[in-house]
Amino acid sequence: MWKYIRKYLSFAIIAGLFMVGEVMMDLVQPGFMSRIVDDGVLGVSNGAALICV
Repeated sequence: MWKYIRKYLSFAIIAGLFMVGEVMMDLVQPGFMSRIVDDGVLGVSNGAALICV
C-alpha cells in the first residue's frame, strides 16, 4: 500500500497547501472589503470630508 500512497504523496501535500491558502484568503477578504468601504465610501482616511464634484 505504501507504494501506491508514495506515488501520490506530493500531489496530496500540494493540495493541502493550496487548501490552506484558500482558507487564509477567505479569512482575509472581509478585512479588505471593510478597508475599501472605510477609505473609499466613508472617507475615513481623508477626515470624512464630503467631496462634491
